[in-house]
Amino acid sequence: MKKLWFFTGKGGVGKSTLACAFALELCEVFPKVVLVSVDPAHSTSDLLADVGPKNLELFEISPEKEREFFVEEAIETIRPFLKPDVLKRGEKILKDLSLSPGAEEILFIDSLSKIVASYEVVVVDGAPSGHTVQLLRRSINTGLWISSLIEAGKDLARDWDPKKKEAYERAMEKVRQREIRLRTLEKTLRSKEAVFLPVMIPENMSLLETLRLVETLKKLSLNVGPVLVNRLLPEDAGSSFLKEHIRLQKEVLQRVKKYFKDIVTLPMLSKEPKGELLKTLGKSIFKAVAHPYRL
Repeated sequence: MKKLWFFTGKGGVGKSTLACAFALELCEVFPKVVLVSVDPAHSTSDLLADVGPKNLELFEISPEKEREFFVEEAIETIRPFLKPDVLKRGEKILKDLSLSPGAEEILFIDSLSKIVASYEVVVVDGAPSGHTVQLLRRSINTGLWISSLIEAGKDLARDWDPKKKEAYERAMEKVRQREIRLRTLEKTLRSKEAVFLPVMIPENMSLLETLRLVETLKKLSLNVGPVLVNRLLPEDAGSSFLKEHIRLQKEVLQRVKKYFKDIVTLPMLSKEPKGELLKTLGKSIFKAVAHPYRL
């Protein structure tokens, strides 16, 4: 059975660290785990440099590479139908299109759909909340848009010569396969197989953004898991400055408990989260998020 865990939340709350830690712990349970970063500011490869096991595969989706691939594939698709001078202009149009508003999310979605279609256990290190929400909205709508494109193009090749018809059919088959992948991704995202894990820190601004994020995820009919409250300071922290910070964190945590029934608290680490420390953090998340009855 396919399993997808999607870490999301405000920028700077530790999503990448928690996603990496969780993926490491999943590697103890599953023969193959895939970790995907859709955050343009990738840090997963740095976090896993010393501890990545052989059964963990990492994908860091690059907007630049996805744009290049999109333009190259599109040019090859339209080449049989256009004269060289028109093709050159078409290439420029495609490059401009790949930079247009919303194009990056669609390219991310297409890449993510390939990964989700190919692997059973996937952990996603999401971009900051606003970007993630746009990504999810586009993933739900893009399949419908492609279906309309296929429908509109049914009569297009009727009067073409056999070679052009054959090229057109090959092109449309690629479009159909993309539609299938995107619809599968949408179905997976809206199923119980996918769990969205909001990550926050115990500060008021982070709580407000998390409340908005969870509300949006639920409106999109997505399965929201426990809220991960990251970087809680220990009670025995020494200075008066830290004690005041701990007091403020406690106040926010009380509000978090008021709004969310299911939360997981995670400590502020004393050192950089690498190696065994990262694995220990992963065990704490796993107990709350993916213990046997949730698998």
